[in-house]
Parts: sequence; C-alpha cells; structure tokens
Amino acid sequence: DQGIDAFEALQAAMDLYDRLLTHGKLDESWEAGLVRVEITPPGTDGDDGYTIEFNRSNGDPGSVYFFLTPTGEYAGSNFTGP
Repeated sequence: DQGIDAFEALQAAMDLYDRLLTHGKLDESWEAGLVRVEITPPGTDGDDGYTIEFNRSNGDPGSVYFFLTPTGEYAGSNFTGP
C-alpha cells in the first residue's frame, strides 16, 4: 500500500472534523473559531503516522487532534495530543 501525502491527510482529517461538527460532537465554536490547522507528517517526533491538529481561538480544550496511519486510515482522535 502506498502512503498518502500531507494534502491527502489534511483532506481526510477535514472530513472527520466536518462529520464531528455535523453530528454535534464538536460545538459551533469549533467551526466559527477555527484559527489554525497543523499537520505533522510521519517520522516526526517518533510518530509513524500523521497528526493533524485543529486549533480554535477560544474555549477549552483549544485543540482537537486526529491521527492517521501513513496510508490514511483513521487511528484515533483526542483533545490532549499525541
């Protein structure tokens, strides 16, 4: 299986993020207050997959993290980071 690139990882994470917003798992402040998205590629800090971090301007927690395998499979998410 060939790996995905950072853009494909971002697209996959955006789909997950949108799904959480649509289903009310993340409230509207995550959509209105989104200020930054950061992608950490595989091999950085010892991780073997992508970490995509969404940051909002205010509220607690301030970030939600999505984890994808190098081939783009969902590997988890949380509010605390890798």
